[in-house]
Amino acid sequence: ARCRAPGGGVIRARRVLVLDDDPAIRKVLTGELAAAGYEASAAADGNEGLAVLAGFPADVVIADLAMPNMDGFAFIAQVRRSSKVPIIVLSVRGGESDKIRALDLGADDYVTKPVSMPELLARVRTQIRRWSRSLRARAAAAYHSSPGKRMPFSSWARRMTRNTSSAFAGALLPPPN
Repeated sequence: ARCRAPGGGVIRARRVLVLDDDPAIRKVLTGELAAAGYEASAAADGNEGLAVLAGFPADVVIADLAMPNMDGFAFIAQVRRSSKVPIIVLSVRGGESDKIRALDLGADDYVTKPVSMPELLARVRTQIRRWSRSLRARAAAAYHSSPGKRMPFSSWARRMTRNTSSAFAGALLPPPN
């Protein structure tokens, strides 16, 4: 999905991946995210989530912990091996030990169900803001450390941050020569 930028250009809608084993929760969350202007995709467990992420470079992941096959903890650990995409845990598990474990494995936020949609959407916006700043900072660092012919930084940074898939694997390439 694409939307209009303030300057008249077209930009890609922010992408959110929802992982939950409950089909009703997946449907509600993806519907609410779409209504808020996000491009949403869903998966029923961690294995399916990893497969979806391979073709759907998400800007944020919302993941439940209690899922079949690969639970949320294993999913977080697996994603963190290759990506820094923000992960928001949305779980009925409200115990301190679950929260600490998920955050220590690399989750960026932890929300206990039930949660209001306005609060969840605010948390998604916050993670996207942080992720975008991080991408721009890494792009700037990579640009300034790369030798050789350089295009104007603003052009290169736009190219690098336009599609998070290039940064999804955690690698930023130097500008073309």
